[in-house]
Amino acid sequence: MKTNSIVKLCLSIVLCICFLQLPHVNADNISNNAAEFTISPVYPHEQKEDDAGYFDLNVKKSTTVPVKVKISNLNKNQDIEYLIKVGNATTNDNGTINYTNFKNKKDTTAKYQLTDFISKTELKQKVTVKAGSSSEVTVNLKVPKQKFPGTIAGGIYVERLTNAYVNEKSGMNTRNHFSMTLPIILTEQAKVKRIAKMELDKVTVKNGPEITAKLHNVKPVMFGKLSIDSKITKKNHTKTLVHKSVNNYQVAPNSSFNFLASDSSNQLGTGHTLTYSWFYSTSDNINDLKKVSTEFTNDTDRKADGTLGTDWMTLSAKDDFTQYLEKQALAGKKTYLMMKIYVDGQLSTLTNPILVQIQTPTLKVPDKIDFGTIPAKDIYNGGDFESLTKDNDNLSVSIPSASKNAWQVSASTEETGNNSIAKLNGQLNIFGKNLTTTPVEVASVDETGKTVNLPLNAKVTFKGYHNPLAAGTSFTEDINWNLSPKTTVSASE
Repeated sequence: MKTNSIVKLCLSIVLCICFLQLPHVNADNISNNAAEFTISPVYPHEQKEDDAGYFDLNVKKSTTVPVKVKISNLNKNQDIEYLIKVGNATTNDNGTINYTNFKNKKDTTAKYQLTDFISKTELKQKVTVKAGSSSEVTVNLKVPKQKFPGTIAGGIYVERLTNAYVNEKSGMNTRNHFSMTLPIILTEQAKVKRIAKMELDKVTVKNGPEITAKLHNVKPVMFGKLSIDSKITKKNHTKTLVHKSVNNYQVAPNSSFNFLASDSSNQLGTGHTLTYSWFYSTSDNINDLKKVSTEFTNDTDRKADGTLGTDWMTLSAKDDFTQYLEKQALAGKKTYLMMKIYVDGQLSTLTNPILVQIQTPTLKVPDKIDFGTIPAKDIYNGGDFESLTKDNDNLSVSIPSASKNAWQVSASTEETGNNSIAKLNGQLNIFGKNLTTTPVEVASVDETGKTVNLPLNAKVTFKGYHNPLAAGTSFTEDINWNLSPKTTVSASE
């Protein structure tokens, strides 16, 4: 009996409606060669929030809205040509939104899509930006007379055309392309409550068997936190053969995507049992495979061993394997994960190595803040003195893009020693805050995915000192730094 005649697909779709927190800018093709350009939105008056980082527009019917993108050429020696295109938002099969789809036809349930509002000449443009300068490109959105319900989404795509890097030394040439995207979101009635509606269009079964469910958002609503729970059983049976659930999918308005409920690895109908075990190795010796569950035993719930297609390995922050990965990353060493797959207990295959990338917050401060030589009379009489190294006295903070918290930097001084500045009735000040032995917050960082540099503005203040000073004596102050996530404290009623 064929597999596709004995399986039944049960899908449970849970919708948690919440409008997406969109990214500021999506960089598509990351490479070792610098893109050497940036793009930023020039907001029209229809923009809801001026600091959104993308176009979030509340428009009116029968109006024309100028959407402008500022392209900055960071190369000071060469004029650069750029390609600008406008696309529509679709949903990828992995549950993310693509804001610049140029190929798909309009969804059958959509009244309008973004490109309906733009002339053909403005859908695709080219512009050359002078070296070290900026230029604005305009796309005019012509809002129709008839009101449109819900949300329309898409984006502006900017690609560098001039001098993509070519490697001609090897036998095969490579060319790197750099592009960036700014999402565009349109609504006419910003405060109207909108309800999404997901439908199951069809289920496709291929050899293997590979079972795919086409899910369709038939409403002009963009949302996130979509949960999908699927189970596959034999026809007229209740025993689950394959169970798959996902969370936090993001869905574009009036769009569909394919949800892979079961792939060929599940071997439905064959009667075989497929299991897996995760192994790891390091850059010291990539061929030295060690079993995760054997080497790290503090967390038996991580599921480093399990049933393929049913169980998934998850790592918590407290897991000793997670902590090992973090130490490896901080030491500049690479760690690789590989999965061994077993059929009925016999080794069947070993997957290719997967490089593990751990993102950890980092804080960098100067090794020394140098105030130079201060005359004794100035210490006796008092006064304020800036650091001699003030131009380089910067605090550098990098927060991973996956972080959901704002982070704070706090600082304090050590207990005063014999040669402490505090012994001279002196006070060390950074970021406008006086440092004591009690930690005090000196900076707050809520930007993720990039390095933030902040000037310390260090100075030392002497309030007057009346004891003898030996010539040539050095005085120091040791600073304790701490980087930690901010916590929100709420009062209960």
